Amino acid sequence: MHKAKSSRIAIAAVLALGGLAAVGSPVQADGHKKTVVLTLTLTNENSYGNTADNTPGSFFGATGTVEKDGESYGSYVNACQVESATPRRLMCMGGFRTPDGQIGYKAITEVNFQTFPAEVTGGTQRFRNASGDMQFGPTSSNRVRQVTIYLSGVKG
Repeated sequence: MHKAKSSRIAIAAVLALGGLAAVGSPVQADGHKKTVVLTLTLTNENSYGNTADNTPGSFFGATGTVEKDGESYGSYVNACQVESATPRRLMCMGGFRTPDGQIGYKAITEVNFQTFPAEVTGGTQRFRNASGDMQFGPTSSNRVRQVTIYLSGVKG
């Protein structure tokens, strides 16, 4: 019994992390909780601060709207602080407000901020007690960015 439950959870995790789950479709992990892959598009970005400033302690960030499958799906906020100039190290945190609940995240990155992974730190409503990670894609020339979120433990 215990081995079968572990196998189902492992299979759901492999499917979700391997990208084999349909985008935005739940994969059954057990009778009440699911693994969900959300692909969100961040649009209408309003940024503040200077992303090129390497002075430790300087802040920058953005707010904007979120789309899922081409439809409005809420808003987002992101804030980063430069922790060190050499190597450039950033501490970023933020969240998404969606009709299904909020999802919070944090990241420590030593990259150019174009693409980076982040950890899900919590959620509300449908995403309460969910955990997971996400991958931020690069911002395009028209200031659009795609984010893929892998959540486990989502309410059915």
